Amino acid sequence: MKLKELTGYKNLPAYKAITDLDTAKGDDGDTTYNSDKMKTVEDKLAELNWHSVGSGMYATVFANPTKPYVLKIFQEDYGYESYINIIHKNKGNPHVPVLYGKGMPVKITPKVSAIRMEKLQPITEKAIASYLAPDYEYNFSATIEDIFSEENEEYLMTNFPDLYKLEKQIARSNANWDMHEGNVMLRGNVMVIIDPLA
Repeated sequence: MKLKELTGYKNLPAYKAITDLDTAKGDDGDTTYNSDKMKTVEDKLAELNWHSVGSGMYATVFANPTKPYVLKIFQEDYGYESYINIIHKNKGNPHVPVLYGKGMPVKITPKVSAIRMEKLQPITEKAIASYLAPDYEYNFSATIEDIFSEENEEYLMTNFPDLYKLEKQIARSNANWDMHEGNVMLRGNVMVIIDPLA
């Protein structure tokens, strides 16, 4: 299966740049992105009107103003692949992202994959606060951790049962918990968990 963004992808400069990521090594010898090689991928995708809108240790997300989805390019990432399985088991849950196509990663090289996901907006402090019990006390500003704290658990379970059920499934995963503001976004006023495992 091929991503239409990379139709005839083996001949595209972007594909050749992505292939280079297979041999990229981080300072600690793992398979995290080499920033210079990822920059080459960004430059080549920019020629196709895809621009980086965010990145993490294992992935970079690209958006195109003419498309309703983003393109996430990532290296081997057990946590994210585990979460994709959780997404598929919770398709009716409004707190999981919509994945385009078959909703499964497309292998570009043995170590690099891509997936299409709906466009979302960054989470706001106001949105975070809307998931907290009215009497919840927090210092300075609300955080994602506050939402999933023991103190807020009963409120979450009663008022946002879909989010509560999803959080419990994520917590049972064998991957490491990585829930923070960078891994949670908004669809309108609805919190969407996009990448909660490391």
